[in-house]
Amino acid sequence: MIKKIRILLICMTLVTSFIIAFQIEQVKASSDSPIADFTYTPSTPKNSSVIKFSDLSNDSDGSIVSWWWSFGDHYYSDMQNPVHCYYTNGLFTVNLSVMDNDGNIGVIKKIIMIDNPPIIPSNPDPYDGKTKVNVDYNLSWTGGDIDGDLVTYYIYLDKTNPPNQIISKNSNTTYDPGTLDYDTIYYWKIVAWDIHGATNSGPVWTFSTKANNPPNTTTTLSGQTTCWINKLYNFSTKTTDPDGDDIFYMFNWGDGTFSNWLGPYNSNVLVSASHIWAKKGMYHVMVKAKDIHGAESTWSNNRLVYVIY
Repeated sequence: MIKKIRILLICMTLVTSFIIAFQIEQVKASSDSPIADFTYTPSTPKNSSVIKFSDLSNDSDGSIVSWWWSFGDHYYSDMQNPVHCYYTNGLFTVNLSVMDNDGNIGVIKKIIMIDNPPIIPSNPDPYDGKTKVNVDYNLSWTGGDIDGDLVTYYIYLDKTNPPNQIISKNSNTTYDPGTLDYDTIYYWKIVAWDIHGATNSGPVWTFSTKANNPPNTTTTLSGQTTCWINKLYNFSTKTTDPDGDDIFYMFNWGDGTFSNWLGPYNSNVLVSASHIWAKKGMYHVMVKAKDIHGAESTWSNNRLVYVIY
């Protein structure tokens, strides 16, 4: 009987040891791998700039005991939070492998782009604060990229500050905004983008356009001075506009009637209009000019016309 009890105890001991060993293996097999993660600053690193890598890895059932960094340029580190510099532009794959106290490994990869941003736009034309700018002035500036990357420019132009964007992806360092308004303050800036998405913005510049000048009062008014009633007569005039604008003309026939605004005509071009008087008498014929922006000259000196039977 004693022998049987000893055998039973030995068997129970072996079974218990097996169960304990099995449970231990289960614990080891079910332990969680660490989750690797990291960040870096600056977020848009430049060539030769110092990049600080910060480990964000964690392990839910233990602790992380080692780190291995591969920076994608044949340089490595086993520090938790290393620093690194890249001396060429391009895309680099950064690998971080971490190991926890159970020997489990977690891995993460991130792509980092090394690129110098475009040159900050500068040397604006018209220069900052310029006044009396022509309304047909083209904007220009200095730009480029030290890496030789293709650069496009986003143009902001408005009568309010900050200005709104009016065009994107302009490939030149010049822009024709069309005809601007006279006697107006404008705000503008240029934002440069390279093909990798790196960007640099110039400051907000300002300029003001010149005031609109009306056409000169005409000194030329030719035509008959003695006319018959109910007969058509032609009169001619011309003047110039200081801004080179096209010109409209209006004739005052002296009998209470006026022509419509005739034109527009080029500056300093001779223009003719005709009229019939229905009654005899003495009439003071005058003319005035208006540019395409609505600025009017004064009336010309009158031309005295006698209308007879």
